[in-house]
Amino acid sequence: MIRNAIRSLAAHAANPRVRFKAFLLALTFFSAVAFTAANFLARLFSPQSLPSLIQFQSTSVFLAFIVQAGLRAGLRNQHHLGRRRLVVATERRVLKAAAWAGLPVAGVALFQNRFEVFPAFAILQAELTLLVGLRIAQGKLDSSAKWSVLTFLTILAAALTIMFSHLPTIAVRIIVETGSVLALYGISLRAGPVRMSNRALKFVLFSCIGLQIGSFSVYLLDFAFRQYVVFLAKGDLSVGIAYADIQMICGVQSLLLSRVALLIEGGMIRRGNFRAYSLGFVAWTLLFSAAVFLVVAARRDARAALVYAILVLPMMGNISLGTIAQFMKDRFRLEFFILTFIAAAVLGGGIYFEIRGSAAGILIGALSTTSLAVVLSIRSAFARQSYFIQPAREAAASPI
Repeated sequence: MIRNAIRSLAAHAANPRVRFKAFLLALTFFSAVAFTAANFLARLFSPQSLPSLIQFQSTSVFLAFIVQAGLRAGLRNQHHLGRRRLVVATERRVLKAAAWAGLPVAGVALFQNRFEVFPAFAILQAELTLLVGLRIAQGKLDSSAKWSVLTFLTILAAALTIMFSHLPTIAVRIIVETGSVLALYGISLRAGPVRMSNRALKFVLFSCIGLQIGSFSVYLLDFAFRQYVVFLAKGDLSVGIAYADIQMICGVQSLLLSRVALLIEGGMIRRGNFRAYSLGFVAWTLLFSAAVFLVVAARRDARAALVYAILVLPMMGNISLGTIAQFMKDRFRLEFFILTFIAAAVLGGGIYFEIRGSAAGILIGALSTTSLAVVLSIRSAFARQSYFIQPAREAAASPI
């Protein structure tokens, strides 16, 4: 019986169509490893650029989230609820608007030198990641693979410019922003005619206001953590190296979990068992953190192992906390925002008061996204009313 099962699996894998689909699915993972690949190259060839690269990553990811205004998850939710025309109309409006916004925001940002931000690049990443996730939800693996590879190439090109160009910061910003604006215009030309798009965009934005608040909380906490790492790395480069190592170690795990989350998202919405999935991601994160500690302790020492293990918690906990934020009911979002805001503020205080060493490790571990996901999962279990949405009951007819 086992032999027959193995033969059946081998025959299935030998099918050219199955192989091609597996190849396309593998390509969709590229977008998730772009910054990991960049940090790996910096770790090997340009360690001194790690603080700047981490700064670039944290600001770009946070700005990309602000730009997309909850549309990534919002459009996927609308697709799973069967509102296909609404999704198409909204997507076309977003692609057109992003192209028009790229040039002016880049120009304004380049006139100031205080903050090293790349707004046009952030808009481009918001657009590309929206397309990758939406195409996966739609089951269009070929299109998702294309956008994923493009995401990877744009991130890697910008990171390599930062690491190896040896140009002044303003020159690097001009190069990255110019390329981003051109890419935005190129993508917008592929968008079809826009019909009913303003109405569609308004509906989607209003439908995911609560989701946006929850997602903002997660991204704010992640941004505060990465800024704390930048602060620590500037005083001790070994922290930046540990961060780069952990991002490489966690890269495969995170991309697999994030893609698994996208693939099972439809099932989660239909069944509504969000707490179980969140706790499953938490359990995996804790097990992986413990494994990292044991491996590093065997090769180096307990102190370094503890640093590595602690860094796993905020870098892999976003999926758990994001699942809670995406599917919790609106009435609980205020307390969610307050909790995550306090955690981000305390991490910011760690930067302000220059807290380093073991105290910094305690702050990062206690206020990580994994720790907050555990707290909120326990909270949801004792809520008097249902903590999570009930999609089967709450799905309403689309106005389009």
